Amino acid sequence: AGDAIPWAARCLAVAVGFLETMPFEASLERFPVEALHAGWVEFLSQHPGGAVAMVPPARTGKVEDFEPTTVAMLQGLRHGHPLLNGYSGFFPRTADAHIDALKEFPNSRSKRLLARVPVRYAVVDKAWLGARTESELAPLERIFDSPSHAIFLVPERAR
Repeated sequence: AGDAIPWAARCLAVAVGFLETMPFEASLERFPVEALHAGWVEFLSQHPGGAVAMVPPARTGKVEDFEPTTVAMLQGLRHGHPLLNGYSGFFPRTADAHIDALKEFPNSRSKRLLARVPVRYAVVDKAWLGARTESELAPLERIFDSPSHAIFLVPERAR
């Protein structure tokens, strides 16, 4: 009987700890493993270094809107290029300006931004890109095309 009380207390402590850390409202989603092997990731892994801007950026500051950014960061581990718009617990003031400009890609403001920061590639979700013409994208040059993404080279003079 003397062991029953410490045993019960331990069970209660474990139960309280479990309830404290259990993410009741969060749901787990399947990680898109195929995204790590996308053609554009392989393309970048075989081409010279330089930072990458991912378009579109997170649309709001809500955590769920950073899911594509998180996937892009993991893809970055495979292709080896730093990201202009990755996710962090610390966002310098310039990060907000970069994200805001990239939300309107390929307008002139976003292209000026790419010209000012040390970015070599813009990886663009083609659903976001829509039916924009090459003239709207100038001076960016499309160097890779897949069903889901296009990669644009930022002109050397802009870097």
